[in-house]
Amino acid sequence: MRRVNQAYVIATTTKVQLPDTMQSILGSIDDGFFTSTKKRSKHQQPTSNGQFFEGDTKVAGNGAGLDKDTNAKGRAEKQQEVDTALLPAIKEMGNIFTSYLHTPFSLTNGQYPHMLRF
Repeated sequence: MRRVNQAYVIATTTKVQLPDTMQSILGSIDDGFFTSTKKRSKHQQPTSNGQFFEGDTKVAGNGAGLDKDTNAKGRAEKQQEVDTALLPAIKEMGNIFTSYLHTPFSLTNGQYPHMLRF
């Protein structure tokens, strides 16, 4: 799952019947769920005397000093729960709906997004 800015979302009238188990799963997902919680290594912690780094002042610019994201495992488990509940509902709607979801959105000359009905 990824958080998507609302500017990139197109509202449609298409509805998918979600199972009751999805309500409890989706209730625990908010903006904080998508934030990264990487810990700083001891070389990246500011010291009390104003220096940024203790000892060696060189830290790799590619994030080599950062520990792995601590919420990654929890997000992967939630993703698995959402997939197992949502995929049967999508397959139940038929092949036309799955091809609709796979198609990238595009407009041609004379098409206006505010005039389209999905």
